Amino acid sequence: MELMRKARPILLILALSFLIRVAAVWELKKFPVFEHPQLDEMEYDEWAKEISDGIILRTYVPLHSPGYAFFLAFAHRFLPAPYLSSRLLQSLVSTVNVLLIFLVAGKIFGRGPALISAVLAAFFWPMVYFQARLLPPTLNIFFLLLSVTLALAQEKRPKLSSFLSGGSLALAGIFWPLILSVAPGFLLWTWISRGWKRTLLPGLLFSIGLAVPLFLIAYQNYYAEQDLVLTQKNFGLNFYLGNNPESPGIPYLRLGGKWDTLQAMAMIDAGAEKPSDQNRYYLKKWMAWAGDHPSVWLNLLTRKTKLLFDNREIIASFDPDFYRARMISLRLCPINSGLIIALGLLGLFSARIRGKGLGLVGLCLFFFGVALALTLISSRYRLGWMALLLIPAGYGVQEMIAHLFSRELFRSLIALGFVTLSFLISALPLPRLPDQSPYEYIHLGQAYLEQGDFKLAGENFAKALPDQVSRAGGYLGLAKVAMDSNNLPYAQSLAQAAIKFDPDWAHSHQVLGQILMGQGDLEGALAQFRITIGLRPQYLKGWISYADALIEAEKLDQAEKAIRTMESLRRDSPSLLLLKAKLALKKNQGPEGLHFLKAYLKLYPADKTVQYLVKQIEEQNKK
Repeated sequence: MELMRKARPILLILALSFLIRVAAVWELKKFPVFEHPQLDEMEYDEWAKEISDGIILRTYVPLHSPGYAFFLAFAHRFLPAPYLSSRLLQSLVSTVNVLLIFLVAGKIFGRGPALISAVLAAFFWPMVYFQARLLPPTLNIFFLLLSVTLALAQEKRPKLSSFLSGGSLALAGIFWPLILSVAPGFLLWTWISRGWKRTLLPGLLFSIGLAVPLFLIAYQNYYAEQDLVLTQKNFGLNFYLGNNPESPGIPYLRLGGKWDTLQAMAMIDAGAEKPSDQNRYYLKKWMAWAGDHPSVWLNLLTRKTKLLFDNREIIASFDPDFYRARMISLRLCPINSGLIIALGLLGLFSARIRGKGLGLVGLCLFFFGVALALTLISSRYRLGWMALLLIPAGYGVQEMIAHLFSRELFRSLIALGFVTLSFLISALPLPRLPDQSPYEYIHLGQAYLEQGDFKLAGENFAKALPDQVSRAGGYLGLAKVAMDSNNLPYAQSLAQAAIKFDPDWAHSHQVLGQILMGQGDLEGALAQFRITIGLRPQYLKGWISYADALIEAEKLDQAEKAIRTMESLRRDSPSLLLLKAKLALKKNQGPEGLHFLKAYLKLYPADKTVQYLVKQIEEQNKK
């Protein structure tokens, strides 16, 4: 009975936490992106579908770490309504994260501050928002907090706890690799708290636990492209995105010509095809710039450090504030980043704190913060850092209340002043940031288009036209609506308008090529597809369109070359099987074409169009 009485407060907090998260998931259903993911969500989702269809071992190094794709694949393979089920699972995991914050805070500060930290975590709105999206932060935070929890259990079972803590941190890295930057904090804390002699074995076991899962991912990447890449492809590009002469320290480029130029730079300038060569190219480019302009780069680091402690939820792919303004469940969560930063820092640096394990949290915050400042700052990227700050935030509240009601006026003023000043600094809208929120209308428009609602798709694309950042995307979206509505001349004029505003955007040339192809202008289409792959030499969808047009134009030798290039990019692409089948049938090689079509049906047995084509070919062969 006593145990149940003590457990009631945290059980109530967890119940409220789960309910508000489920409410956010349910409310997100009114947006078309719920079942028609865009950008990073779409990439994870497409990869997950391939895994669930049996393509597990890849033949290419992916843009993203594999953890979240496998999580989504589980939902697609085994759960009904996977887009809802996966999010509800994340609601549960996010609620467990609140529990882990409570347990770690309780271990360090005691039960009272731990309950306050749990309340803050339950109603911290960015955490509620991201658990409703098809993105990895919720799972990444879970394994990070689990790693901290296991590390603090070293007193009873130091060997097992150290090994499992390292393994859990590796899993966190498989969901998002920058989190691995906290690993030195774990080792340093073990050395400080246990002494160097007693650190050797736990440190070794932690390192083994960390290395084994990462080795398996790196081996898979080597198997795919005979190239040494730890978890994902784009480390060098992402680092340079946050460290170049034009960078404001955030993910400032949206889909368009500037992003295509940056992404293709290593291939066009240096012929770097392998991911490791591309990573080295971007790192060398940064080193050359930083070496020539050290003061400018240091100023950029200072800017990013301020943004790390900023109350603004900076966009990375999606705009959290855009959805908060349209979702009641998010507005019901009053806890923001500025408040957590102020309270977390007070709890962390309070002179009265001597709790065991606080050093681990502090070191993790330091190393993670340095890694973020060296790369990019955004709401999504720093969410794990905010989760760590939630641990001492409850103690910060207790300290502030204790000082306010004590007779030590000077200490009360110091505590209150510290929190106020920290919050004001975080709320200061400096440095100025580019407004990218209008691009959300492009995402919504594209999702409505995939849903088949041309009217709402057109309305959202039209809303994107007034802003320069989204104008080209708005015109291109309207071109897609016109193309799908079979109004090809109008679609052509809209696609040309998009190209006028952003001539270096490869996708706009691809869409124009598809429109021209639909009008029977194969030469015009081929010209646009050549521009597409010229702007982005490793753009698989551009090569697919180009090879398809070459086959239609009966330029079969060139089509074979294009297909070989596609194989070097990704030899297990299902689209490659269809193109090979189409090429074989064009050459009157029926059996070979039938072989490729049946191989495709093994992956996608429900494809009615291909089923009908196979049936027709088999009937012709019988005759």
